[in-house]
Amino acid sequence: MRWLRVSEEVRWSLPRVVALESTIITHGMPYPRNLETARRVEAAVRAKGVVPATIAILDGQAHVGLSDAQLERVASAETPRKCSTRDVAAACVQGVIGGTTVGATAAIAEKAGIGAMATGGIGGVHWGDRMDVSNDLVELGRHRVAVVCAGCKSVLDVEKTLEVLETHGVAVFGYGSDLFQTFFTASKWRAPLRVDAPEEVARWLRVGLGGGAVVAVPHASYDPIVDRAVSKAVDESPGDTPRMLARIEELTGGRSLELNIELVVRNAGVAADVAKAIVSSSSSDMLVVGASSIDQIDGRMGGVARNIAQAAGACGLDVALVSAASLFEPSPAYDATRVLASPSMPWMVDGVFVEPAGYGAYLAEAVANSSNVARLVVADADLPEAALDIVLNSYQTRELWFDPTTPGKARRYHGKVASRATLVAPNEPELVELTRHLPSAATSEDRAVALASSAKTRVLATLGDRGVLFVDRERRVHRFPAAPIVSNPTSTVGAGDTLLGVTAAAWLDLFDASEPRLPDAIRIGVEAAALTVQHDANVSPAISPAWLRTRGPSST
Repeated sequence: MRWLRVSEEVRWSLPRVVALESTIITHGMPYPRNLETARRVEAAVRAKGVVPATIAILDGQAHVGLSDAQLERVASAETPRKCSTRDVAAACVQGVIGGTTVGATAAIAEKAGIGAMATGGIGGVHWGDRMDVSNDLVELGRHRVAVVCAGCKSVLDVEKTLEVLETHGVAVFGYGSDLFQTFFTASKWRAPLRVDAPEEVARWLRVGLGGGAVVAVPHASYDPIVDRAVSKAVDESPGDTPRMLARIEELTGGRSLELNIELVVRNAGVAADVAKAIVSSSSSDMLVVGASSIDQIDGRMGGVARNIAQAAGACGLDVALVSAASLFEPSPAYDATRVLASPSMPWMVDGVFVEPAGYGAYLAEAVANSSNVARLVVADADLPEAALDIVLNSYQTRELWFDPTTPGKARRYHGKVASRATLVAPNEPELVELTRHLPSAATSEDRAVALASSAKTRVLATLGDRGVLFVDRERRVHRFPAAPIVSNPTSTVGAGDTLLGVTAAAWLDLFDASEPRLPDAIRIGVEAAALTVQHDANVSPAISPAWLRTRGPSST
């Protein structure tokens, strides 16, 4: 989408991101106070280990995540436009600077994949019979975003505002309170719903039926002077919200503005907690944990973990990749929101994996910050010791499959991994390395059986053009000949990863992880690997949910 520009920092940090609206900058307070406040709010989000994404219209695009220079441009603009959703396209076409309202920000945030947003307060229904209803209320019913705020301004018709939110299916929560907040004044209105922790908001986002949520956070303290000023302003100018707000600031000597800033900062911190909870509450059928990279010569995405995730996700399985990479290009086949990005990441040069200093720390951070619940977890041996320990000790799964990656790294399988893994998937050189210490391991079959017996696990060994060997939990040996290759082989890169990813997808999706049907899933994986060998991509584009369904039980 050319009109939407998501900053690299935001793109690589999703969903650990909080969206911030920008009309508070363009129309909420004068320069340079608005810039100081914007920086302070962003700092409050970063202090929680979350990335802020201020959203504004600049240079013909809706920007999600601003640099400090861009933030200053927005704050110092002489004639910025206030952009509701109807105005975004026009502002982009006309190249003006625009501050996005709560409603427009929520719409753009959802497009960018952001689930948590912070603001001071939402718009609402104005007093009188003019049918003056904020577009915020309509947009919140359309977009699956949790808007953390201080409710709505008390100068609005709060009762009607709550009614309109209900009509549009917006969940309205009091955060740690039974009351619906009214900005910086004491509230007398009950909230329809209540949550007491960010994890509850994250779970609501995951299981809800659609639309967004308003999470109304109580102010840390209330000032009776401000309460009296609000009452006086409403009496003097009922229905004229801008005049009422100006009068409130005048009557309080600027105290209302200070309270406004304090509550925005507080809301930003709560929204950051919600963003972190969104990450930790996310669960998938399958997690793939390990290395990802991009070839500096041909630009092709690779890495064992990334290829496995691509193969399984291409089959339609709900897959998440937990990794660290630079220049990462997400795929629609899998959830890449748990990929941590930084320039100090691995790359490939003509297929050779290059791992820079410090990469292990980044990868361990990605693993530690990810959700750890899945039906099946695949880990590769590119994981550093710290990350591997987290997977072994903290990840909650009945099935942990391990890919040794290379003969040198296969040694990591012994010890803790061997006692935890339920399937190990070496190629022939890796199998030799894994069984070097075992007696009676002369042939590949001997080695696979010996490895399965010593580690009490399953073994899925790829033997090149001799096919695949599988040793099940009962130490039975299953042989699968290599699938026929219709055209000339293009590359074997990714074939083993495709085998493992499609086997996992078929086993979970077609056979509901039934132990006796695992060989049937492997047979499908072997067929998929043959497709990849005939294509220059690391995973054949011919693999799809429809392709998998034609190989399921109902089609045989």
